[in-house]
Amino acid sequence: MTPIGSVSSNPETTAQAGQAGGTSAASAKTSAASAQQATASAEAVTVSSDASTTAQLLSAARSADGIDQQAVQTLKAQIQSGTYNIPPDKLATSIATALNGIS
Repeated sequence: MTPIGSVSSNPETTAQAGQAGGTSAASAKTSAASAQQATASAEAVTVSSDASTTAQLLSAARSADGIDQQAVQTLKAQIQSGTYNIPPDKLATSIATALNGIS
């Protein structure tokens, strides 16, 4: 057998050394892949409660129809009972704004 660090000109010895090196290289690749899989499976993502709340609010906003049903029901009830009161200054401002948009 050829000592480590020396070079052999015998093709059979060189092939055996190549096979041994190939086996250890394949073994090293397998070990590296196993370590990488273990690391990947051990990794986790932690989301803060603020981020979780934000995600829930965004989801609710995306699925909402954009109408505040409670406000609509309150206004309907006030109109039907005759208790709905529009402040004159707000009414005048709204009319002026609408008329300015028409011109």
